[in-house]
Amino acid sequence: MRRVLLGVGLTVVWALVGWAQCSEIPYTVGGTTVTLRFCGNLTVSGGTCSQVASNVVQCSVPEGTTGTVNLSAQRTPAGTVTISAAALPTGWSSFTPVSGSGSVNAQYRFTVPAGTAGRRFELRFQATAAGVPSAITLTVILEVLGARGPEEYQPVTGRTDSDGKFTVTIAPNKTVTGKLTICTVTPLPDLTFTLTPVVPTLDGGGISAFKISAEGYEDLLVTEFSTFDLFFIATHDLKTLCLRPRGGPPGGGDGEPSGSCFHAFWTHGSGVELENPESTVSVTRLGYATHVVGKPNSGGWFHFAIPTPVIGTCFSSAAGGEISFRYRLLRVLIRVHTSGTEVKVTRVHVWDGDTCHARYEGLAIAEGPVMEGFDIAARPSVLYGVGVSIRVEFGASGGWVRFIGAGGDFLLWDACSCK
Repeated sequence: MRRVLLGVGLTVVWALVGWAQCSEIPYTVGGTTVTLRFCGNLTVSGGTCSQVASNVVQCSVPEGTTGTVNLSAQRTPAGTVTISAAALPTGWSSFTPVSGSGSVNAQYRFTVPAGTAGRRFELRFQATAAGVPSAITLTVILEVLGARGPEEYQPVTGRTDSDGKFTVTIAPNKTVTGKLTICTVTPLPDLTFTLTPVVPTLDGGGISAFKISAEGYEDLLVTEFSTFDLFFIATHDLKTLCLRPRGGPPGGGDGEPSGSCFHAFWTHGSGVELENPESTVSVTRLGYATHVVGKPNSGGWFHFAIPTPVIGTCFSSAAGGEISFRYRLLRVLIRVHTSGTEVKVTRVHVWDGDTCHARYEGLAIAEGPVMEGFDIAARPSVLYGVGVSIRVEFGASGGWVRFIGAGGDFLLWDACSCK
């Protein structure tokens, strides 16, 4: 709202963390209007802020909080304009007035002193301009919090929409969003669940995790999430979550332990690819293998692309029907044959797309034919396709290696019933 003759028009724009606002004074004399505009932006490293009056922001902050006040003033038409401090707490850093023609900028940094819990500090800044009889003042009030324990939250009940997505409110101006699925594949629509924020009891910090409970599914503890603060409203985004169906023995009652259901996929040795052809004398692709003769004292990498199942379906006794799931990699296997102990496999790397899930070094696989398996401890979900990279070292007289095949064992989800 703008008024002629010392009327103040105030525009408030909230910042990501802190406060920002601009005020204007238009002053008209003899048909000429001079406008003074003064803007302030406050960011603080902790606490909360709110606007309590037209040009006043009040923050509740802990001891040790750091803050920055960015100020800008503009006179239209161009003329002398000055930013100064009208009042600062005793003992705090000083502020040097800044003057210029047309527009000026200034910055004030502060740290709330230790031992000031329970005190109240006021910072006032003002802008003046030639031809404008009144100053514009922007005020920051800091109330220093005393020692406090962790925030307390109660469990809340939510329900997913038709796509498995949800939004729940855990406190005023605090919401949690996400998507519930059966392990990132099948959305869980219209599912009622309980969400419990987890706050450390010792350090008094903020939320460190969220626990999600839903009937028929195992409890899930979410420790990785994104937090967005906008207009002093915090949103915690849990993204897409994986819930495992709860139920009887995943082995379908046949006594097999969880994680024992797997599918095996292999590729023939004639499909192996060479990375270092300069280390070889010849490469012959045969009906039963790829035969590689190496140069003396050389070595090279050979790569297998394993046929990779990514997403599948299975019958789940726990779910009472068919479910979708994402496969996990249990192990990879290679079958090779070398001309003797002087030619050996020394390294095996396991890839999913451009992510290396496992590296096996210092090997000495030789002679044979021999088949070696390599368990993948993390049992990672499969995303883009599994590759097995094999390093072979040739001896002083060269020698040969035959690649007969390579494969992988891919786990079905724990809730699948083995048949």
